[in-house]
Amino acid sequence: MDGIQGWVSNRDDGAVEVFAEGEAEAMARFETRLRQGPPAARVDDVWMADDVPSGRATGFAIRS
Repeated sequence: MDGIQGWVSNRDDGAVEVFAEGEAEAMARFETRLRQGPPAARVDDVWMADDVPSGRATGFAIRS
């Protein structure tokens, strides 16, 4: 995730939860990729909230 910090997690209800922060351009590219999803995935909706980045996230992790 070039320029993106945060995490992603599969929820029990089948949804995927993502927390991400980064520069505006990197976030726009990331949102586009989220809306497309990986092959064989179905993306029904993407909900985003704009907020001031905390700067506390480092790297990008997959949570279980």
